[in-house]
Amino acid sequence: MKLRNNKPKFKISKKQIIISIISLLVIVGITVPIVIFLIPKAPIINDLINISSEAEDVISDGVVENHAEAILSPNISLYDTEQSKSIENSILSVSQVNTNLVLDVNRGSPMESLEKGDVFFIQGTSESFLGEAYFGKISSKTEKNDYYTYAIETPMIDEVFDYIDIDYSQDMSYSNISNIETPEGVIVSAVADLSSKFNMNTGAVKTGSFSNANVTLLSSTQSNNVKTLGTDDKKDDIYIEFNLDIIKLLRQLGVIPEKENISKDDPDMPSDGVLYTVYYTNTGLCYHTKNCHCLTNSQYSTSISGAKSMGLRACKICNPFDGSWENESSLTLSGKVGLKDLMFSIMSEGDAWTIEKGFENLSIKTEGNFIAEAKLAGDFEFEFSGDETQIVVGKNEENAILTLEGLKQKLFPIAFISYDGTWNVKIGPNSDKVNMPLTIGLMIYTDIYGNITAGAELHCSYTLPIEYDFDVFKDGKLLGIGADGGNEDATSEEAGAFNWGMKIEAKADVDFQALGASVMLYVGNMNVLELSLVRFGAEAQGTLAFDSENYHNGNYGFSAQGKVCIYAEFFELDLKVKAKAKWFDGVVEINGDIEANIGPWKRLELGRFGNTDVEASTHFNSSTMYVTSIIAGDSKNTYYKDEQGKLIAEKDSYKTVIYDDEFFVICGIDDTYIYLLKQSESSGRLYDLYRIRKDGTSERRIVEEIKTFMECDETYFYYTLGDDTQTIMRLRRSDLKEESFASFDAEVAYMKKQSDGFYVGTTDGFFLFTTINYYLLDSNGEIVEDYGEDPDISQYLLYECDGFYEATKIVSKGFLRDTASEVYWLSLDKKNYVEAESLNGWAPSKEYGIFVLADGDENHNYQIKLYCAENGKLISVVGVNSNQAHFTMVHDDYGTWYYLDETEAGLTLYAMNENFENRRIIEELSYDDFPVTLEKCGMILMNGTIWFYEMPNEYTANVLYRYSLY
Repeated sequence: MKLRNNKPKFKISKKQIIISIISLLVIVGITVPIVIFLIPKAPIINDLINISSEAEDVISDGVVENHAEAILSPNISLYDTEQSKSIENSILSVSQVNTNLVLDVNRGSPMESLEKGDVFFIQGTSESFLGEAYFGKISSKTEKNDYYTYAIETPMIDEVFDYIDIDYSQDMSYSNISNIETPEGVIVSAVADLSSKFNMNTGAVKTGSFSNANVTLLSSTQSNNVKTLGTDDKKDDIYIEFNLDIIKLLRQLGVIPEKENISKDDPDMPSDGVLYTVYYTNTGLCYHTKNCHCLTNSQYSTSISGAKSMGLRACKICNPFDGSWENESSLTLSGKVGLKDLMFSIMSEGDAWTIEKGFENLSIKTEGNFIAEAKLAGDFEFEFSGDETQIVVGKNEENAILTLEGLKQKLFPIAFISYDGTWNVKIGPNSDKVNMPLTIGLMIYTDIYGNITAGAELHCSYTLPIEYDFDVFKDGKLLGIGADGGNEDATSEEAGAFNWGMKIEAKADVDFQALGASVMLYVGNMNVLELSLVRFGAEAQGTLAFDSENYHNGNYGFSAQGKVCIYAEFFELDLKVKAKAKWFDGVVEINGDIEANIGPWKRLELGRFGNTDVEASTHFNSSTMYVTSIIAGDSKNTYYKDEQGKLIAEKDSYKTVIYDDEFFVICGIDDTYIYLLKQSESSGRLYDLYRIRKDGTSERRIVEEIKTFMECDETYFYYTLGDDTQTIMRLRRSDLKEESFASFDAEVAYMKKQSDGFYVGTTDGFFLFTTINYYLLDSNGEIVEDYGEDPDISQYLLYECDGFYEATKIVSKGFLRDTASEVYWLSLDKKNYVEAESLNGWAPSKEYGIFVLADGDENHNYQIKLYCAENGKLISVVGVNSNQAHFTMVHDDYGTWYYLDETEAGLTLYAMNENFENRRIIEELSYDDFPVTLEKCGMILMNGTIWFYEMPNEYTANVLYRYSLY
């Protein structure tokens, strides 16, 4: 190559160009991370575990940089090309279950020797079923008649390699140089490998975060044009986030009082959650507000909880707020401060490098945005409901000898015009007359039932574009970081931008009676009768939102979703008197009630509006939805109670808490809601039914004081109430209308779906004198058949399984276990039956048969046996120590059986194959962690996870342990 006459001072060869680039990139790799404070390094994995002799030999030879080295574990089953083809030809089917690959493989393939936990390598090809070479780990192996079913997961890296050293570096080859520019007359020839061309032994360059940079080669010819040597196209964010719970902080600082850790049932717990002062007299039965004209000179102050603990009730005249309006609130401040969309580049003016001067002019340019964001958000939740009017004779409601209860009081009385008198009552032929206070009054009121969740959010942000240049070399001199020469680029005229916005959102599921007028009858302080003359109100369900961004610029909007019905109702009569008497500490208890509702005589819908497309669907589909006491699910999510007692929604391993209050069990699910049973707030022996939106945005108590929750179907819930256990009530999911379904002359003990109707058992009498009658009802609650006290086996409660019936003569129904006096395996044609004899209960499995407990052998206290689904034949399953172990028998999708048994040290989780062979220990649970016995415990397997839970009583359910099988 000939040069012009005006030669430069130094002749620059191709080798010098390459060395210059290498030197430049080395300097960049040192300086740039310092400039931007923190740049993620190139990923390097250096892991050394369980060193095998082969690995030691490799390592002893010395490890060089810029390479990838790995030593496979000798425990891996490796299949070469021929063996892999043999495996591929033996595969019957391939499917995906969650994150597992499931293979059905013929017997006799090379995979047959693999067991659970083994790691293997198949030399797959693009034509194979995997499409590539594949590492896998056996998570389960199920033996079938002529093939095996394998569940395969991806192994961890330390299960595959004994030693691994990976250094991601880039060879300085021509293909890795994106752009080469030269001045006129200078030619750079392309070669396949520059390192071999120039005998460069270390043919790779560490380039820090510039591994994808566009590199421009410079000639030695003097030029004043600014050239970009490298630009990192990746935009990085560097910021600090913060999240502050203001209410929690204020409690810690003592500005607002801490919540007392007291049970709701504790008489010292204010039912409204705040200290609210009320007043009472020496002789009165009520508590009052300070200005109530019922107060006399003898007045004493106390809290609402204190008044209730003395058996006092709210005055009907002043109606002090008694805690029916419950609220929860939160206030959080969150945000972040830092740099966003950060980029940098390296600039050179003139010669980048010469042998005499080294680097001439080299500068680094950084650009991005400074951001500061803050958000203040508050959530407020209110539940509205009136409280019953009561008269309590005794120390308090819980220990009362006699409790009389009437209609619910109104939340917000506007006016009460009353006539006060007395009612002369004579109890017994020889007793004196007693003057019972009697009040008739006209009340004008506003009332609310339901739940409202409101949230408000105020957010603001400040953004400032930044560009900063500073010189690393100037006129061949190294300035260093922080030296003079850095200058802010003022070419951008864009100033910092401040933005703010606000959002208010309210979700409601309420019946708001805006104005009502009723004539009421009070006996003592108890409202027993109400004639509603007129009510104007609205039933609302949905969301109302206001959203703005820079409101002063007119950028705002409203949105509404849901439905509202405005109505007027005329002339509705309500009557309610409930009496509960207890003697001998509750051993003898008598309940009586008179309750009636007539009307309304006329209901006018004054207006109905809303988005019907977003109307909540409450349809339950048994083919796509399932529910147990601990778990519910649909095609999208699994909902369950976790170890902390919270209701969790889980999808693809992502978990969200949608309800964190204490509850008993899950009793229903539909398209929109999850339904929960909670111990009743008014009586500890009853339940309240709540519904929770699946997204956790609202809750509502929809039924109070349930005695026994019976059943649910596509449209209704069925239950008995505490004040009438002889009548089955049903609640329509869609509009929450309650109606009587079926009535009997004895207490309803249980009810279960059977075919298109319901099987019902009623109990009468007590202790040894109890009689049970059996009925079959149709879907309308009409009795189709009355089986009497002693039905035939074919007339027992029939649970249709695959290939047989489980026929049970039910004695009682529980949330943990049902009890029965007789259990049978019954053929589908109902011609053959086998009695399932058991020492302690039975546990059906739809596909396999009926598990029972039998006498043990010399090695075990008991034996679990199975009445097989095909023919009712009895076979032995496994020996156990606990008489409750058979209640924990569950199986997964691959046929593996799991159960819990008790040992001296604790509980042990076992697994067996589908033929009840190859028993092995999965997990051991110490009594120190789980001080429970299996007698009050159960186990459920759903979606590859085992839930082990206890029910110490009929109002408490605790998840003790969860185990993921895959």
